[in-house]
Amino acid sequence: MSTTMTEKNSTGASVDELIKSEQRKANVHFKKSNRANAIATGLLWGCAGLTLLILVYILGFILYRGFVSSNILESEYIDRGTIETSIGLYPGSSVVIANKDLRLKSIDYEDLSALLKGKPSNWGNVNEQDLKVHAYVLKSAKGDFGKKTTFLESSEEIAEAVAKQDGAFGVIPVKDAGILKDYKVNTISVEALSIGVNPTVFKIENNIKLRYIDRKMLERILKGKVTNWQEVGGIDLPLRLILPPTGSYEYHAFLDIAGVTGDKIPESAIESRTATDYYERINGYPGAIGLSLRTEGDKYGAAFLKYQYRKTKKNIALWFLFEEPKRAGKVGGVSSIIINTVYMVLLTVLFSTPIGIGAAVYLTEYARQGTLVKILRLGTETLAGIPSIIFGLFGFIVFVGYCHMGVGLLAGTLTLTLMILPTIVRTSEEAIKSVPRAVRAGSLALGAGKWQTIRKVVIPAAAPGILTGVILAIGRAVGETAALMFTMGFDYKRVKNLTSSARVLSTHLYQLVKEGISFDRAFATATILIVIVLIVNVLSTKLVKRKY
Repeated sequence: MSTTMTEKNSTGASVDELIKSEQRKANVHFKKSNRANAIATGLLWGCAGLTLLILVYILGFILYRGFVSSNILESEYIDRGTIETSIGLYPGSSVVIANKDLRLKSIDYEDLSALLKGKPSNWGNVNEQDLKVHAYVLKSAKGDFGKKTTFLESSEEIAEAVAKQDGAFGVIPVKDAGILKDYKVNTISVEALSIGVNPTVFKIENNIKLRYIDRKMLERILKGKVTNWQEVGGIDLPLRLILPPTGSYEYHAFLDIAGVTGDKIPESAIESRTATDYYERINGYPGAIGLSLRTEGDKYGAAFLKYQYRKTKKNIALWFLFEEPKRAGKVGGVSSIIINTVYMVLLTVLFSTPIGIGAAVYLTEYARQGTLVKILRLGTETLAGIPSIIFGLFGFIVFVGYCHMGVGLLAGTLTLTLMILPTIVRTSEEAIKSVPRAVRAGSLALGAGKWQTIRKVVIPAAAPGILTGVILAIGRAVGETAALMFTMGFDYKRVKNLTSSARVLSTHLYQLVKEGISFDRAFATATILIVIVLIVNVLSTKLVKRKY
């Protein structure tokens, strides 16, 4: 047989054909393997990206709501305050002034009237500031005033008194506003413009009743683009737009809100010549609507439609961080609560860290790895998964009851210490185990003792892992609420001693939401809590990098 003949196998196929076949199979397998790897990698990236997106969304939402307050409100006044406003105290317009330390930029006519009558007597009900109200007006002022309203002879005396008295405000005629440059006072914008309507607008038909209109609806109405109340959520009733008397405050407000000039007023608008004529048309025409100064509307017995608007403002300011809370947290800031939280964290770390690290060193370096150690590890892992409220119940029975510590800082801190110890022990144990045996052997070979090796070699090498566990434990302690409700209490004043009841940021947040005090304050508190945890993490990480 010739040597150039192609060799055949038992099946009759040539070697070259077998090699090509195996190559094709290998290529197919390689492509399938690559495809599987690509799919697995894509799924892993997708899971990681989704997790990151969820975390960013949660943190972003909380931080945004913490720094910015954005709420939809309903009021009987349009959010269009002006410095010079006719509020009926003096002939013509008036100007409201306030002490420089009073956090107030605008106030509606209803709140202003109530303050002049002495109700409320504290600014906490208006601008969340714990200051007594002191009102000053001229002796010539007309209106209903409270017993604590002070009457003075001149606008200069009012400005001087307001500048000196915390929580003071006053009302002076607009003709005297020029004197204000010589006094340290703020001018306050007054919201006194309302939406006057005929009572027929509030009728209920087919379970439909109009409760409010918003800015866009009002603009459309004033531009003459709405002819029936059904178009803005009301009943089937023709809408009649009443035009205020030319030159009046309401007339200029009409042009400003509608965004039109005097020659482009809607043809459907019903004109009026005097204030009396204007309100007679609003009260007499079914479905009528018109802008109204509250003082004038009340005089003529007009009905008012609520106005819905969005109010956006800063939610966290320096005063919120440095003022103490008052009235269960409704007024003031969170300074004492932040201090209580810092005390709690420091004491918890002081108690738990040495015990936790010491237990981890014993379990890894000294204890015989037998049944007892396995039981201890199982117990530690079990304690790490027990709900915190059970720790709170235990702390209440043991520390508050049997040990007679009372509900206070010490009882709460010891309860948190027991709660986070399992986390510190387990993470420290794993960090110590990760130190190579060769390091220990090298230290011992150089003549160091076992304790000296552990203290100067093993623990420094395991320090990053140990600190990670401590940071995780601190994060859990700072955010803990259930355990502290039974053991630490809710007093929002700064803690004075170890047995004093103390409210920390987490329990303060719980109280704000539970009692419906303020969601804006709750989000601000949550933001401060997140920032504190972030600061602890960053500082701890930098400390480890610098030392090790």
